[in-house]
Amino acid sequence: MERDGEESDARPTTITLQLADRSICYPQGKLEDVLVRVDKFVFPANFIVMDFPADDDTPILLGRPFLATGRTLIDVEKGELTMRVNTQEVTFNVLKAMKYPNYDVEDVALIKSWDSLVQKQFIKDNDHLKNE
Repeated sequence: MERDGEESDARPTTITLQLADRSICYPQGKLEDVLVRVDKFVFPANFIVMDFPADDDTPILLGRPFLATGRTLIDVEKGELTMRVNTQEVTFNVLKAMKYPNYDVEDVALIKSWDSLVQKQFIKDNDHLKNE
């Protein structure tokens, strides 16, 4: 992958993608056999490299071929996703994971600090809204 001017390992591709907003996107390339760790399992996966700004809130999309590699079972009623390798399996509660996303504690502390700095700067004692 290309980061901060490093050379890309992506192989050229002729794929054209139509996004949800109906715009057409031409990927930069394809990465093959990238090792992806899911709990205690490690799977090889292929990725299409897109030219979009990095966004920590947007997850990596793993499609049907990846789910098939992990022999994944999805129980919609229970909200569980189970991945299996040989006799081992790992189960994720998808509904719980969506309800309580895994935020970094440092980011939350930074937001709280930022909020207090903004309040100190913009809410002054002589603020007419505060005094009414």
